Amino acid sequence: MQPTCAIKKDVLAYRFGGETAEQWLAIFREYRWDLEEEAEALILAQQEDDHGWIWLS
Repeated sequence: MQPTCAIKKDVLAYRFGGETAEQWLAIFREYRWDLEEEAEALILAQQEDDHGWIWLS
């Protein structure tokens, strides 16, 4: 089963800046590989929530 990973817009804004959906999408694209590395570490540490989601914070 492939895990589902997510990051809230508030977390993106706090960590990387941005004020609009367009900016957050651009930020996500810019930092995608860093976020994927974080997600991988959380997956390996089995940090899924009760629904099987991995939340980046």
